[in-house]
Amino acid sequence: MLNDIRFAFRMLIKTPGFSIVAFLAIALGLGVNTSIFGIINTLLMRPLPVGHSEQLVQIYTKDPHIEGRTQTSYLNFVDYAKENTVFSAMAAYNFAPMGMTRGKETLNVLGLMVSGSYFDLLEVRPVIGRGFLPEEDTSPNGHPVVILNYNFWRKLGGDPAIIGSTITLNGRAFTVIGVAPRTFTGVDIGVAPDLWVPMAMHGWVWPGGDEWFDNRRGLLLAMIGRVKPGVTISAAEAQLKTVARHLEDAYPDVNKERTVTVVSA
Repeated sequence: MLNDIRFAFRMLIKTPGFSIVAFLAIALGLGVNTSIFGIINTLLMRPLPVGHSEQLVQIYTKDPHIEGRTQTSYLNFVDYAKENTVFSAMAAYNFAPMGMTRGKETLNVLGLMVSGSYFDLLEVRPVIGRGFLPEEDTSPNGHPVVILNYNFWRKLGGDPAIIGSTITLNGRAFTVIGVAPRTFTGVDIGVAPDLWVPMAMHGWVWPGGDEWFDNRRGLLLAMIGRVKPGVTISAAEAQLKTVARHLEDAYPDVNKERTVTVVSA
């Protein structure tokens, strides 16, 4: 998870237009001093507020040319999800700072682009409204829908009638379809998105990012999975390593020497 947090930092730093104030606020929330890290370490021992958290794992790419564990490309994620038999579901996500317009005011908000299976995989059900439908993550920019963080919904007024209404993100209208439970802020300790959007909407929420989604070299997505009952983490990792070897053979120019590691969430 700490790798995911470092990845979020990198994305925020590289994203134009995200204010210094917002960045510093998140940095403080992530814990940039010893006392905050102590709190985070304590929180790391608590189970995630999701269904059957003991079945959840995080999947990282290992590249001998990159220190430590890192993320994966969108196209590799699609192949890992399609070719494995050890997970009941896999999902990917990436932070996406955006501008939200309300009247004449534009607020900096932190969104999370997620694959369509994200909420179902985590067994998280909105307190009002619904989660994402599979088809809402299939057509590029075809389904501008959004699920709100509970506290962000309260910040906007906490009106249940917000379901079905629209909010403006990066100058585009998104329909609010749900509000996440109060206790759910994602799977990363120390940073909470204000809202979630389908990954297929990345052209609207992350302008200029198309080239990364079409490039297996771009390591931009965090991956999570839910192992099937009776499947161990080591068995899941072994199968994904086999898939990784297939991807290396099929795309040696970008996947040379890349493999994966699987760790408990």
